[in-house]
Amino acid sequence: MRYALILAFLAITTLACKKEEFNKSTYRVKNNTPYTFTNVYIKVGTTENDYGRINSQETSTYKKFGSKDYPYIKISSEGKDYEFKILPFEAPPSGTKVSKRAAAPLTFVVDVNSTTNGLDYHFEE
Repeated sequence: MRYALILAFLAITTLACKKEEFNKSTYRVKNNTPYTFTNVYIKVGTTENDYGRINSQETSTYKKFGSKDYPYIKISSEGKDYEFKILPFEAPPSGTKVSKRAAAPLTFVVDVNSTTNGLDYHFEE
């Protein structure tokens, strides 16, 4: 009986750790513009991280978030605020295998959009 309780405890602990890992995301920001970002802020779910100042052509450190929700990003530069709300992609076609592993750390790369002269972005793994 004692061994059964120990095994049950270990099994529950292991499952809890895997679930926690799966429900986290990690982001950093790369400033690929000629401008200095005076403040960079990202919110994912209920977790908020302030990346502070990121100079031109610099990349911040990775910061973890408590969920894998879609991020909200706010960048202040040259006296203007830029906001990006990342929206979900379309669901994969039925029958497509979806990985259960934790999300890979992502880099949020910010560029200048040559058409609008505003900021644009893409993600890199």
